[in-house]
Amino acid sequence: DADGVVVIPRADVERILVLAQKKVDAEAARIAAIRKGDTRPGWLEKELRAAGMLAEGEAL
Repeated sequence: DADGVVVIPRADVERILVLAQKKVDAEAARIAAIRKGDTRPGWLEKELRAAGMLAEGEAL
C-alpha cells in the first residue's frame, strides 16, 4: 500500500502483479458505481439470502 512495504518471492512477482491489478480495477469500478448512486455492493443480496436474512422475492 502507499505507506508500507510488501515482500514477495521473486518467482511470484508476475502472478501477484496480475492479481493486484485486478483488485485495483475492481475497486475503481466500485467507486465509479458509488458515484453513479449504486451504493449496494453486488454480493450483498445474495449473501443475505444465503444467510436466511432476505427471502426470495424480497429486495433491499
